[in-house]
Amino acid sequence: MSRTDTARRVVLLIFLLPLVMGASFCVRTRAVPEELKTQPPVPLSAMVEKINSYQRQNSLSAQVILQFKDFNRATVGEAKEYPPADGRLFLRRPQKIRLLIQAPITGSNIADMATDGEHFQLALTPPTSPHKFIKGTNNKEYRVDLSEVTDPNLRRAGALANIKPQHFTEALFINPIDKSDPNTIYYLEEHRQIEDDTRPDRKRNAKVERTYYIVVVLEKQNGSARLMRKFWFDRTQPGTPLVRQQTYENGGHLATEIDYRGSLVANGSNEVIAQTITVRRRSDYYAVDVTFKPNTVVINGPLEDKLFILENTQNLEVVDLDKRAAAIQQP
Repeated sequence: MSRTDTARRVVLLIFLLPLVMGASFCVRTRAVPEELKTQPPVPLSAMVEKINSYQRQNSLSAQVILQFKDFNRATVGEAKEYPPADGRLFLRRPQKIRLLIQAPITGSNIADMATDGEHFQLALTPPTSPHKFIKGTNNKEYRVDLSEVTDPNLRRAGALANIKPQHFTEALFINPIDKSDPNTIYYLEEHRQIEDDTRPDRKRNAKVERTYYIVVVLEKQNGSARLMRKFWFDRTQPGTPLVRQQTYENGGHLATEIDYRGSLVANGSNEVIAQTITVRRRSDYYAVDVTFKPNTVVINGPLEDKLFILENTQNLEVVDLDKRAAAIQQP
């Protein structure tokens, strides 16, 4: 028998095998997550241009609804979800932000936070806790480990004590990818994952398989590469929109996860932003949903410098995080 005849017989057996198996055994149909259809392919260059297009937005002001979640006890399967609060939000590139948070019914101030890009201030004035004025430096870490905290007021604040205004700037004003920087590396990968079905006509407890493009951004450092950011584009939605951004700290640790949902057009312009942005800082034990109120968003309007510096006009008790950190480091 020639090698050609042998090869033909092997191929024939392979084609006949499913028929033999079907005749000998009971073949069952099993439910699997529906694989969502993908949109036409999009080149890497187009997605980088989409990311970089956000740098046209130099300032933003809006009324927002905020909902905070405290994950300090997530390791035991618990999380606190606070009632929604109203807010006023102001941003200006590169890292200036002012956020005023008010109680939903009374309209009284709960917190007022600001940063000029270098230093931040946070005035906490909740109705049931002592009022404080917290200040520090943006590029320093002041993460509070609540398991080691003895101050009852700080423990009552929970993970919200870790919130800093600069956590919002990278979510709301996406930084561009510098294509001209020789130390910046970026590439494209495709990713599929099983998720809950969120479509309006979904079946109960249904799952789907969704496909994403992920733009990975690295930075060359001392002969190696450091993971900086990942941008997720949903291939199953029209237009392949940006739906998630992830930022990383040294060592590849995930610092921030940012989800973008829905869209709305700013007043008096063609600029489009996500209607709801979710910021998750698991290492800081909190997440917050920021939902923009329609017809309140203004892009590229004038905002004065003094708006981004918060003064302690109420003479609140001052907590200087820089001085506290220096005192801890002293022998």
